[in-house]
Amino acid sequence: MTQYERIEQIIISILAAAGAAIVTACAWLVRRVLTNQRQIELLERDLAHRNEQRKEDRAAIDDVRSSVIRIENVLLDKKG
Repeated sequence: MTQYERIEQIIISILAAAGAAIVTACAWLVRRVLTNQRQIELLERDLAHRNEQRKEDRAAIDDVRSSVIRIENVLLDKKG
């Protein structure tokens, strides 16, 4: 093997390694972006569910308040 053939093999090996690194980096980036997008969608769904739950909880608390007020009125009317 001549020195030029060795240099040529080294350059080909370096280019192959660089190409493999670029392909791997692109695959990692696509995977990461898709994974993050899925996580964002899950968080958005969770947030929407929590907002709906909060609305239901507020409505339930308002019902309890009105019931307590009615009970207080009945009790106070009987005492008076």
